[in-house]
Amino acid sequence: MTTNGKDTRIRAAKVVSLVDDTAVNAEIDAIAARDAQPDEDPARRAREGVVPLTAPARVWRRCREVVSDIRAHADDPEVTLRLGVDELMPLRLGSIVTLIGGTGRGKTSMGACLLLKHAEASGPALAMSLELLSEEWTARAIGSRREASWLDVLRGQISDEDMRSALPERLAILDRQHATISELEATLRDLKREYPDEAVLVALDYVQLVELEDSREEIRVRIGRVMKQIDRVARSHGVVVVALSQGSRMSSRELASGDKLGAETTDTGAESADLERWATATIAIGALGEPGDDGSRPAQISLGKGRMTGGDAVVDGRFDGRTGRWWLVGERRSAASVRAERKAAADSTKASQATHAVLGALTKATAPMSRRQLRELLGGRKQSVNDAVAALLTDLDSGVVECGKKVGGAFAVWLRELADRTGVVIHER
Repeated sequence: MTTNGKDTRIRAAKVVSLVDDTAVNAEIDAIAARDAQPDEDPARRAREGVVPLTAPARVWRRCREVVSDIRAHADDPEVTLRLGVDELMPLRLGSIVTLIGGTGRGKTSMGACLLLKHAEASGPALAMSLELLSEEWTARAIGSRREASWLDVLRGQISDEDMRSALPERLAILDRQHATISELEATLRDLKREYPDEAVLVALDYVQLVELEDSREEIRVRIGRVMKQIDRVARSHGVVVVALSQGSRMSSRELASGDKLGAETTDTGAESADLERWATATIAIGALGEPGDDGSRPAQISLGKGRMTGGDAVVDGRFDGRTGRWWLVGERRSAASVRAERKAAADSTKASQATHAVLGALTKATAPMSRRQLRELLGGRKQSVNDAVAALLTDLDSGVVECGKKVGGAFAVWLRELADRTGVVIHER
């Protein structure tokens, strides 16, 4: 009984399978026959859910095909970044420049100065201010043109006429409450309509504060996405973006001390390597010197990366922290030459210190001293002490002479006046 029931179920399953296979094959044959017929009624085929197979669109291009794009944009205007009357760097439309510096080093002020000069001489300039309110940012810009602090401006100590005349007509600002990527694009479309043949410069202050509508990622990931969006905006709208960035804690100290300069500054932005990856060029604010009589401070500006113009360079500038004004005072120099100058200056300082130390020791000595005795007393390196002694012996005004007996293959040294007074034999050179 059990066996017969099992056989019956097996035979039934085979029949069902045969019926299903027959139905499927019949449907396949019907579709094949229909596809073989001329397509006289595309609408009917659409209603029946038949979608014709098409090859995917080709996304790659032969490089020769790109030549037409190069030719089409050959006459596009360039954007030249300027501080004062001097050129910092030229840039093609679609470029991103990261401007990096520690807190209080003048990033916002430099961005404002770049925009003011561009709006005055070249085309529309837009500040996308995520840190300062529009009144504060604008007061900073006015102060740099009217030799006033932004507090003086905000307190109404500059006349309305002087404030307005300090601001070029083509200078605009997107306040932080509206400073989103979508509003940036809408603003760029407005400026393009109003100034269709002029290059637009944007300063975004600053990258770490930009938020994406659907972003909940960790800050490093978010900044990578933000930079990608900025790149898309710059290229699709044909503008140049100066993206201000904080420096990381360590890099801010290295920049402020001048330990990093030139190409070493390209990766000093806080939180993400994408700040450098998406940038056409990088600018970093380095060491600030002591204020001069006018209150301005010498500043080291590093051009770390420059895809079109070359990087690893340094330009000397000055920064007036009270007014926010930046300007250039020197020619562009290679970072290697600056490092060499700095090393030579450091070596000269060390040599001078060693010379003064040796002279001081000989002045207090009660008898001629060998070079070894000087090293043991002063704790200096052998070469440093030997070089200091040699420098003093060749400087007739130092009063240092060789005298007494030889020690270790060289005569001891002392002051001529002391040697004469005690009757020690002097060995003239």
